[in-house]
Amino acid sequence: MLSDYLGVFFLLGVSLSVVQGQAELRNFTQPLDHFDPNNTATWEQRYWIDESFYVPGGPIFLLVGDMLPFMTEFRVNFSHFRDLAEENNAIFVATEHRFYGESRPTPDASLESLQFLRTDQSLEDLVNIIEFLRNSTEDLANAKVIAAGSGQGAGQAVWLRQARPDLVDGVWASSGWLLAAPDFYQFGTNVAASVRIYGGLICYDNMAAAFEEMENLFVNGEYETLRDGLMLCDTELGIESEYAGNLLFGQMATAIGSTIQVLHSGALVNLCNDLANATTPFEGLSNWVQFRVYPELGCMMIDYRQFLEFLSADQWDDPAVEFGTRQQMYQSCTTYGGYRTSSGPDHPFGDRFPIDFFFTLCQDLLNGTMTQEEIVNAIESTNEIYGGLTPNVTNVYFTNGNLDPERTINVQEDLNESAVADSISYFGFAADWFPMNVTVYEGLRSVQNRVRTLITEWIITFGGVCGEFEVRNFTQWLDHFDANNTATWEQRYWIDDSHYVPGSPIFLLVGDMTFFFTEFRLNESFFLELAQEFNGLMVATEHRFYGESRPTPDVSLESLQFLRTDLALADYVEIIKEIRESREDLREAKVIAAGSGHGAALAIWLRQSYPEVVDGVWSSSARMYTMADFDAFGTNTAISIRIYGGMTCYYNLAAAFSEMENLFANGEYEVLRDGLQLCDTERGIEGDYAGNLLFAQVAAAVGTSIQAFHSVAFTNLCGDLANGTTYFQGLADWVTNRVFPEMGCIMIDYEQFLEFLRVDDWEADSVVWGTRQMMYQACTEFGWYRTSSGPDHPFGDRFPIDFFFTQCNDLLNATMTPEEITQNIARTNDIYGGLRPNVTNVYFTNGNLDPERTLSVQEDLNESAVADNVSYFGFAADWIPSEFVGYDGLANVQERLKHLVAQWINDNDGEVPTTTESPETLY
Repeated sequence: MLSDYLGVFFLLGVSLSVVQGQAELRNFTQPLDHFDPNNTATWEQRYWIDESFYVPGGPIFLLVGDMLPFMTEFRVNFSHFRDLAEENNAIFVATEHRFYGESRPTPDASLESLQFLRTDQSLEDLVNIIEFLRNSTEDLANAKVIAAGSGQGAGQAVWLRQARPDLVDGVWASSGWLLAAPDFYQFGTNVAASVRIYGGLICYDNMAAAFEEMENLFVNGEYETLRDGLMLCDTELGIESEYAGNLLFGQMATAIGSTIQVLHSGALVNLCNDLANATTPFEGLSNWVQFRVYPELGCMMIDYRQFLEFLSADQWDDPAVEFGTRQQMYQSCTTYGGYRTSSGPDHPFGDRFPIDFFFTLCQDLLNGTMTQEEIVNAIESTNEIYGGLTPNVTNVYFTNGNLDPERTINVQEDLNESAVADSISYFGFAADWFPMNVTVYEGLRSVQNRVRTLITEWIITFGGVCGEFEVRNFTQWLDHFDANNTATWEQRYWIDDSHYVPGSPIFLLVGDMTFFFTEFRLNESFFLELAQEFNGLMVATEHRFYGESRPTPDVSLESLQFLRTDLALADYVEIIKEIRESREDLREAKVIAAGSGHGAALAIWLRQSYPEVVDGVWSSSARMYTMADFDAFGTNTAISIRIYGGMTCYYNLAAAFSEMENLFANGEYEVLRDGLQLCDTERGIEGDYAGNLLFAQVAAAVGTSIQAFHSVAFTNLCGDLANGTTYFQGLADWVTNRVFPEMGCIMIDYEQFLEFLRVDDWEADSVVWGTRQMMYQACTEFGWYRTSSGPDHPFGDRFPIDFFFTQCNDLLNATMTPEEITQNIARTNDIYGGLRPNVTNVYFTNGNLDPERTLSVQEDLNESAVADNVSYFGFAADWIPSEFVGYDGLANVQERLKHLVAQWINDNDGEVPTTTESPETLY
């Protein structure tokens, strides 16, 4: 009874407040039979329509209803598709499928009535509604139609596009049911694969042991034990009744698969924990059933006569009809199949529910009106009519969760250039339908953004939020502090005055080493939101020597002497002065500065050095404290993994690095090269410093992934470590599939590495990306070398501080000793105050997953220089636009920032607002 599981688990899995839209519920008169002109019977189909954001000329967004009417009604007010409709100024329509919900074409759901429950009939229902809408007003006559659905609804949307491309212009098919299969034996195999990969082999073995115990109890007639443990419905015949084993094992396997399907990877945590924490695996399975499944579903029916009686009731208020179970079973027998049998390989569910049991069920339900052969032919004809996994379509986006046991009945690979497919790791059924303001996983959001992009292409109405920035250049002194040096250069900056109201402040985004972040945040960031909300003039700067801001003909060491913090701060001061003097209404404008990482530190130091220029600062994940040996990076990374990834993940990572050490020590270059995507080198791992480079870069990849991808990184890393044939293989899979596909190869030849860094032409790769400049500043001002010197981490000891001093010495042509490097780095703290800057009106924010959080202020310095930490996040997550923030802790930080900015602008010396929850600091 799939609808039972999906209905309850869907609702259980959504603990979200639903914002009521303005959808109006209406009825539309449909023919009972679209293909028989002699049948004049009609019925009223329910549909919802929301015109509140429609603008004439906008498209029609059609949510195709299916077997799960409760899901359709939920998504009318709360879904990514609904949000996309609003973004595109569309008229939003959602239909209810004939014979489900309140759309009741006949007096009952008898077999005589259910003959009108056919796919071709429901597709014609959709055609009629679209044509009615297009004919209802002149401005909808040529409106583009974008259809979408999930499961059976996704299949219907695809088939509608295939049958009527003149009516439907594009389709989003999420977790679609396209392939009709009588014996869907892959369900058990797919569930088992998901448990092994994402729950781990121990969890899988426990589940197999639980089913084995269940089999033994069944064979030995232990009805009471099974009844009490698995919440079986009472029956006089107990497990002696005919087909009791088929029903028991089939429903238990379905319960596990459907839970994973709907609650995604979180379901595996519950199941695996319950299995592991009981005295026996069967008791663990019983606990899972009692506390997580059947409290909502009631009891499990194993008496076949009761079950058949339940399904045979044909009145609209009978439970099996009201929830659609009878109708689904009818369509399974006559159209779709999809029987979740025990016939497949590699699963732990036993062999008690083969295809023959489902054929018997169909024949009994249909009163013997169809033979087994006729059932198979009817199901296979669906594929012949609609194309199975190769429908003849364009403008379709197929999306699947790779935890969904039914993913193999949807298209998983591109069919052509405009019928494309993507899979989402760690998720099951239709997770991409959730609004983006509650999704945080990058893979899921990437698919949701691709939906948005493709729909825009199908509509051919380009829109969305874009900044109105103008790129300008400002003439700066090469050296602000040497009056004899009259050289100048052009600094790039961006300015947007489209929201500016005279008398409002200047919002300054402080550019830094990661210049690409600056340009990205011009169009999408919470700081941009703040500038618009306060009617501010938005300005973003590029840091000297990064991006297109090139003060000298090259980046030789002679040129890089002008890459200093004091000169960069003076650049920002000059730009602010220029902007203030450009208009009379900006002369006294307040300035709110912000940045992240290095840029956040620059903003703080700008406020400290020039308080008359900057009135308030938001410092997100700042790198303020300079040190040569930043040994805490490895330690902090390890702490985050132990707390958020778990001790098993940590031990697996340690084992992977231990295996890596053994491979290195034994000269296994080819294994390391192929596994970790090392760049080719004749010297292999025999070259000087090869071990330093290899271990340092892989450790940095682990820490930086957590830093950038937040808690999602643990799911990727820990899952890959657990599922490799060895721990090193798991690490290698992670590096190969998630890190270096985008970054190329890992360079371990020190001579190649130095050659890469020493090129001083602006077009060299190391200069374009700022690597040479960053290394220079690390040697002369900041340090931040991520060494292996710290305690309690799994990364080995092959990259101590001396290795980084050697790099600096070679990069700087031996012009500085380690002592001089250390002194220069310490001098930065002396000048700017380290973790105790002398500032007011500053908000320090940090993610407590960020391995570099200890370089920033994490506690209040005074009443107006305050700090908060955000759990479960790494670097600068609070820069994400608020519409995409679903976590309360992150939303609270953004709300507090808004209050503080208002206070700084208004010179309010009142009480500093606090977050609604106490700041969380784990370290």
